[in-house]
Amino acid sequence: MDLHKIKALIDLTAASGLSELDLEENGCRLRLSRGDAPALIKTENPPPGPVPAPIDGSAPGPLATSEATEQPSFLKAPMFGVFCLTPAPDEAPFVRVGDAVQKGQKLCMLEAMKQFHAVNADRDGKIAAILAEDGQEVDSGQVLFRFE
Repeated sequence: MDLHKIKALIDLTAASGLSELDLEENGCRLRLSRGDAPALIKTENPPPGPVPAPIDGSAPGPLATSEATEQPSFLKAPMFGVFCLTPAPDEAPFVRVGDAVQKGQKLCMLEAMKQFHAVNADRDGKIAAILAEDGQEVDSGQVLFRFE
Protein backbone atom coordinates (compact mmCIF):
# COMPACT_ATOMS: atom_id res chain seq x y z
CA MET A 1 0.00 0.00 0.00
CA ASP A 2 1.38 3.40 -0.84
CA LEU A 3 1.39 6.36 1.52
CA HIS A 4 -1.10 8.38 -0.56
CA LYS A 5 -3.65 5.56 -0.36
CA ILE A 6 -3.14 5.30 3.42
CA LYS A 7 -3.63 9.08 3.82
CA ALA A 8 -6.83 8.91 1.75
CA LEU A 9 -8.14 6.04 3.91
CA ILE A 10 -7.38 8.01 7.09
CA ASP A 11 -9.28 11.04 5.75
CA LEU A 12 -12.17 8.86 4.57
CA THR A 13 -12.43 7.11 7.93
CA ALA A 14 -12.37 10.43 9.81
CA ALA A 15 -15.00 12.01 7.56
CA SER A 16 -17.35 9.01 7.60
CA GLY A 17 -17.58 8.59 11.35
CA LEU A 18 -16.48 4.94 11.15
CA SER A 19 -14.94 3.69 14.36
CA GLU A 20 -12.75 1.07 12.67
CA LEU A 21 -11.51 0.07 9.22
CA ASP A 22 -9.57 -3.11 8.47
CA LEU A 23 -8.16 -3.63 4.96
CA GLU A 24 -5.78 -6.17 3.45
CA GLU A 25 -4.03 -5.68 0.12
CA ASN A 26 -1.04 -7.42 -1.48
CA GLY A 27 0.02 -9.12 1.74
CA CYS A 28 -0.17 -5.94 3.84
CA ARG A 29 -2.91 -5.31 6.36
CA LEU A 30 -3.99 -1.83 7.48
CA ARG A 31 -6.19 -1.32 10.54
CA LEU A 32 -7.47 2.17 11.40
CA SER A 33 -9.27 2.65 14.70
CA ARG A 34 -10.58 5.82 16.40
CA GLY A 35 -9.02 6.51 19.78
CA ASP A 36 -5.95 4.43 18.97
CA ALA A 37 -3.11 5.43 16.72
CA PRO A 38 -3.55 3.99 13.21
CA ALA A 39 -1.16 1.12 12.64
CA LEU A 40 0.26 -0.71 9.66
CA ILE A 41 0.49 -4.39 10.45
CA LYS A 42 2.91 -6.59 8.51
CA THR A 43 1.77 -10.07 7.56
CA GLU A 44 3.99 -13.16 7.43
CA ASN A 45 4.67 -12.81 3.68
CA PRO A 46 5.03 -9.11 2.93
CA PRO A 47 5.44 -8.12 -0.73
CA PRO A 48 8.98 -7.37 -1.91
CA GLY A 49 10.13 -3.76 -1.85
CA PRO A 50 9.95 -0.92 0.66
CA VAL A 51 7.01 -0.64 3.06
CA PRO A 52 6.02 2.73 4.61
CA ALA A 53 6.75 3.19 8.29
CA PRO A 54 3.72 2.96 10.63
CA ILE A 55 1.65 6.11 10.93
CA ASP A 56 1.66 6.46 14.69
CA GLY A 57 1.49 10.18 15.37
CA SER A 58 5.15 10.37 16.35
CA ALA A 59 7.55 13.00 15.11
CA PRO A 60 7.97 13.03 11.34
CA GLY A 61 10.76 10.97 9.88
CA PRO A 62 11.86 9.54 6.55
CA LEU A 63 9.83 6.79 4.92
CA ALA A 64 11.37 3.46 4.07
CA THR A 65 11.48 4.33 0.37
CA SER A 66 14.12 5.50 -2.03
CA GLU A 67 12.49 8.95 -2.21
CA ALA A 68 13.45 11.63 0.28
CA THR A 69 9.88 12.21 1.51
CA GLU A 70 8.73 12.94 5.02
CA GLN A 71 6.07 11.02 6.90
CA PRO A 72 3.04 13.21 7.67
CA SER A 73 2.82 14.39 11.26
CA PHE A 74 -0.22 14.53 13.47
CA LEU A 75 -1.47 16.50 16.46
CA LYS A 76 -3.52 14.49 18.95
CA ALA A 77 -6.07 15.62 21.51
CA PRO A 78 -4.40 15.98 24.90
CA MET A 79 -7.68 15.18 26.70
CA PHE A 80 -11.31 14.19 26.22
CA GLY A 81 -13.63 17.05 25.27
CA VAL A 82 -15.81 18.70 22.66
CA PHE A 83 -13.78 19.90 19.65
CA CYS A 84 -14.31 23.64 19.06
CA LEU A 85 -12.78 24.92 15.84
CA THR A 86 -14.18 28.45 16.31
CA PRO A 87 -13.90 30.79 19.32
CA ALA A 88 -17.66 31.48 19.13
CA PRO A 89 -20.51 30.25 16.88
CA ASP A 90 -20.51 33.33 14.60
CA GLU A 91 -16.73 33.70 14.36
CA ALA A 92 -14.15 32.39 11.88
CA PRO A 93 -12.29 29.16 12.71
CA PHE A 94 -8.90 29.33 14.42
CA VAL A 95 -7.35 27.56 11.39
CA ARG A 96 -8.39 26.12 8.03
CA VAL A 97 -6.89 23.43 5.80
CA GLY A 98 -3.95 24.98 3.95
CA ASP A 99 -3.10 27.50 6.68
CA ALA A 100 0.55 27.83 7.68
CA VAL A 101 0.88 27.71 11.47
CA GLN A 102 3.67 28.35 13.94
CA LYS A 103 4.59 26.41 17.04
CA GLY A 104 2.44 27.65 19.94
CA GLN A 105 -0.37 28.99 17.72
CA LYS A 106 -3.90 28.16 18.93
CA LEU A 107 -5.54 25.61 16.59
CA CYS A 108 -8.73 24.80 18.49
CA MET A 109 -10.30 24.55 21.92
CA LEU A 110 -11.51 21.49 23.81
CA GLU A 111 -14.48 22.05 26.10
CA ALA A 112 -14.75 19.74 29.09
CA MET A 113 -16.95 20.33 32.13
CA LYS A 114 -17.78 23.90 31.03
CA GLN A 115 -14.08 24.82 30.80
CA PHE A 116 -12.26 25.57 27.56
CA HIS A 117 -8.71 24.34 27.02
CA ALA A 118 -6.56 25.66 24.15
CA VAL A 119 -4.84 23.17 21.87
CA ASN A 120 -1.73 24.77 20.37
CA ALA A 121 0.50 23.69 17.49
CA ASP A 122 3.50 21.73 18.70
CA ARG A 123 5.46 22.50 15.51
CA ASP A 124 5.64 24.88 12.58
CA GLY A 125 3.86 23.55 9.51
CA LYS A 126 0.89 23.66 7.21
CA ILE A 127 -2.53 22.19 8.07
CA ALA A 128 -3.13 19.34 5.61
CA ALA A 129 -6.34 18.03 7.20
CA ILE A 130 -8.64 18.70 10.12
CA LEU A 131 -9.71 15.25 11.29
CA ALA A 132 -12.51 16.20 13.73
CA GLU A 133 -15.70 18.16 13.19
CA ASP A 134 -16.69 21.25 15.13
CA GLY A 135 -18.86 20.17 18.05
CA GLN A 136 -17.70 16.54 17.92
CA GLU A 137 -16.63 14.75 21.11
CA VAL A 138 -13.03 13.60 20.88
CA ASP A 139 -11.05 11.19 23.02
CA SER A 140 -7.65 11.76 24.54
CA GLY A 141 -5.07 10.71 21.96
CA GLN A 142 -7.43 11.07 19.00
CA VAL A 143 -5.77 12.66 15.96
CA LEU A 144 -7.18 16.17 15.38
CA PHE A 145 -4.86 17.66 12.75
CA ARG A 146 -2.54 16.34 10.04
CA PHE A 147 0.40 18.56 9.04
CA GLU A 148 2.25 18.59 5.71
